Amino acid sequence: MQEQQSDDTPLTLGSIIIATADPARLKAFYHEVVGIPVNAQGRLVSGGLIIHPAYHSEVKEAPTEPYRAMLTFDTTDIHAAAARLKARGVVFVREPEREHWGGWVATFLDPDGNYLQLLQPAPE
Repeated sequence: MQEQQSDDTPLTLGSIIIATADPARLKAFYHEVVGIPVNAQGRLVSGGLIIHPAYHSEVKEAPTEPYRAMLTFDTTDIHAAAARLKARGVVFVREPEREHWGGWVATFLDPDGNYLQLLQPAPE
């Protein structure tokens, strides 16, 4: 019997699945409203990460714990990014606010009620 070797290669996050009852609506929101590009295969790709809205029969309403997992979008101007999203009808549950560590955070909703964040890092 051959002994298995351990593989210390770090895992790389390649995609996020967002379960939804309406994948087309969610994909349109992330592409048309948030501005995430779609690659040649029709996938939403941001920073090398695939965002995959996928149908799930058990998803029927907004999450009961929306803080559990959030997609965070980096920006160099959180106020301009928030204004652009608001102009497109996006609802914010937390306006841009400076954090104790010096950066800025704002929280907004996708059409399914998932919490998303804008993040402007602290100046170096």
